[in-house]
Amino acid sequence: MAHTKVQVVVALGSGGFEGATPINSFYDILKANKEYALLGFLCDDGSGSAFSALAVSLRSSDTGQLRVATPANYNAPEVSGSHFVRLTRQFQQPLIPVFNASNKGSMIVEVASPDGAATYNVVAIMQELQ
Repeated sequence: MAHTKVQVVVALGSGGFEGATPINSFYDILKANKEYALLGFLCDDGSGSAFSALAVSLRSSDTGQLRVATPANYNAPEVSGSHFVRLTRQFQQPLIPVFNASNKGSMIVEVASPDGAATYNVVAIMQELQ
């Protein structure tokens, strides 16, 4: 099955979880009324450096506005790009968050950065469900 990769550009302020950006602000490719499983995130600072943020999160009405977060490591996509899949396998519990794309305007991506002085390219790795 092919994954859906949703790119978002998040600009930060002073640090912590900031840069609240709707997931459909850059590319609006999620199909309305479809459910998507969030498998993980990829995140980099856009300069090609090894520096990365601490974590990436997504919150929406589907999560009660609570953040679901992953480590933010673009250089290790096997870690951050499939974070929720690994958690599900490790704990043998259903830990992959599912979102309805009808709520895509309120699906907010945020980045936690140690200094908050960057703009990050975030890619959400999602799988459309049947």
